[in-house]
Amino acid sequence: MKLEDSFQNTMNQARAFGLTLTLLLLCSSAPTEKILAHPISLSTVVVNIEANRVKAELKILVEDLMLFQELQPNTEQVLSAEVLKTASQKHQQFLLDYFRVRNLDGEALPGQVTSMDTDEIPEEGVNLDAVMSTSIYYEIGYELASPPEYLTFSQNFGGDDNPLPSVMDLIVLQNNARLGYPVQISPKNPHSIELDWENPPTNDRKSWRQRRELMKQRREELLGITSYSTTYSYIYITDSEIRHEILVPLLTLETWFPIDRAESDFLEVEEQAKAAQSVAAYFSDHAPLQIDGIQVPAKVDRIDFYGLDFRDFAQRREPKRVGIHNARAGIILSYPSKQAPQKFELTWDTFNNHTPLLNSVVYDRNAPGYRHFFTPAEPTFSWQRNDPLEELEQAVSLAAPKLQPVKKLGLGGIAGFGLGCLFLISGWKRHQKGLIGGGVLALVVGLLLWNQEIGAVELPQDLPDEEIIATEDAEQILDTLQGNIYRAFDYRDESQIYDVLAESVSGELLESLFLKISNGLRMEEQGGAIARVAAVKIQEKQLLDRFYQERQPGMVFDCVWNVSGSVEHWGHIHTRENQYKGKFSISSVDQQWKITDLEVLNETKVAFQTGLREMK
Repeated sequence: MKLEDSFQNTMNQARAFGLTLTLLLLCSSAPTEKILAHPISLSTVVVNIEANRVKAELKILVEDLMLFQELQPNTEQVLSAEVLKTASQKHQQFLLDYFRVRNLDGEALPGQVTSMDTDEIPEEGVNLDAVMSTSIYYEIGYELASPPEYLTFSQNFGGDDNPLPSVMDLIVLQNNARLGYPVQISPKNPHSIELDWENPPTNDRKSWRQRRELMKQRREELLGITSYSTTYSYIYITDSEIRHEILVPLLTLETWFPIDRAESDFLEVEEQAKAAQSVAAYFSDHAPLQIDGIQVPAKVDRIDFYGLDFRDFAQRREPKRVGIHNARAGIILSYPSKQAPQKFELTWDTFNNHTPLLNSVVYDRNAPGYRHFFTPAEPTFSWQRNDPLEELEQAVSLAAPKLQPVKKLGLGGIAGFGLGCLFLISGWKRHQKGLIGGGVLALVVGLLLWNQEIGAVELPQDLPDEEIIATEDAEQILDTLQGNIYRAFDYRDESQIYDVLAESVSGELLESLFLKISNGLRMEEQGGAIARVAAVKIQEKQLLDRFYQERQPGMVFDCVWNVSGSVEHWGHIHTRENQYKGKFSISSVDQQWKITDLEVLNETKVAFQTGLREMK
């Protein structure tokens, strides 16, 4: 089959799929004067990917030969067939140099032109008014060592210094079956795809319901990041900060400011650190935000560089070299607020031909997300609180602990009673009525002073466990104090967390417990982010001991409890539940129940889930 016929069959498939290459049709009917006044490179490629090779069929207009091979018509405004066929042969190397198929790591696969079809060129040559309706067809082959997981297609016709715009329509097939929609690629806008070899695409026609379900399933698999060449923006509004997260292809990022590197196609690890500094410097001037009328500078929390195979951008990854054509930068900007904001304005002023607008998703606290578009005409997003400020739940107070009861004995009564007994015994033995009378008098005085405060001594009373503190009351105290320590982490300011913790934790334990809880909430799967506590549930509790120490009550519990928390980034939410086993010591400190010791004996991850935030 001729390349032209193969091309026509593929184009018919695309039209049957409900898609047409309208740009080519429009340009093919444009007047010659407009073409010459506004030259543009327009081409089409159909790529078929098999397990061991890639075949690219390119349709190149004669106009491209004029632009890039510098052809001139004769005096009759005709390009001769001999000149065009010679230029077509020479154009093979041009296509190998400027149309590239890249692997996961951004390395270009070596290609070879396997055939060329110039049958559309008539023997009399091509008039200038037909340079956009006459084509040459090329087939380029790329050998594969194994079935690829990802491929990236890029074109940079004419090189970096070429001032002429170039647009290529790209249709991708896998084993001759359509793989997604046709797309357009340009020098700063390559196209990357992921390939599934276990469940490859088929040409079976699907209903709109089936297509919708497949798209939904695909979106969930990719955590909402469905395009490798799109800039994603997410704005999170909380009572402690405004956070702007941006996921941008490196080629797009390079249109905002230069990215220095030794090789044009790659960004090395040591170069990424310098690029991160450029990102921070750029956004310190280009992402202004006002909270309640006060200008707040952007704080660059994180800058990471990701390859194609990275989906969960909240994770920290080991730095490695990335390809400039298929890598992305994840940027997190935060704007802290000392108090819950009442209003703010965020401005985005980075617009160019590659970023004509910024499509953002706004998450207003726990509400479903909604879209906002930054444009040159409307570059500001304004927000104002329209509901009462939600107060953070305060630590629950407990009744003051009861001191150990004592029996009070007056020293005067004890002395009188002792002297009376001594006089009575001595008088009885000696038969002296005076001593007996003195003894009786001393006993009477002792009895009268027995319960008096004067010179009293206190004798602590031993009580049964249930009278030291009832089991039900002890469990309630444990539940309350444990809830209080996790509730403290609803705050984001460290000093506030310490203040709230101090209500339920003794001073000696305060710092170590803060570190224990912080480490327990830290999601290493998410780059070490601190999770917000969603729920604390005690699974098991056993009261091991109840006691008095210096008349202050205390108790010891064995406890098993579950803590669930969540971290949100880039439109998806990560929820983790951990189970802990430990021993709590609780005592009365300054007439307040407080945790005086916590020994964590075991920690187990129960569940970890990732899901998409709800959208309106």
